[in-house]
Amino acid sequence: MSNYQLMYLHIQAKPAQVERSPLFGRNFGVSIALVESSRIDGKPKQKHLSQLAYVVVEATELLKVDGYFYSGIEQKMESLGIEKSLQTRFKKQIEKLIEIINTAKLDNDLRQELSISPNKTLSRLRRQNL
Repeated sequence: MSNYQLMYLHIQAKPAQVERSPLFGRNFGVSIALVESSRIDGKPKQKHLSQLAYVVVEATELLKVDGYFYSGIEQKMESLGIEKSLQTRFKKQIEKLIEIINTAKLDNDLRQELSISPNKTLSRLRRQNL
């Protein structure tokens, strides 16, 4: 049997543990981690390599990130020896995630859905390529 390795971003969103606002929903946090998956002798193995970022998405505001956010992610990936092509691909995925969050927050129904079940909602929206 052959062995293979694959790196990907593990994105997980969790609602904040605070009371929900009836008008805007609740804040939630998004964790972005770098994971390596491999199959050794037919058995899948996953290894958490690094926590790249964690952002809090405010219920009442669009998610805004600055250059420091991305430079921190790039520094972590460089310290892990991640190839530039993968770094670029992961950065584009994170940019797309932020775009999806902000687009969803402009829609009342999606904003409420995000506040109730952010991980499930973000997963669905990412698959749909909102």
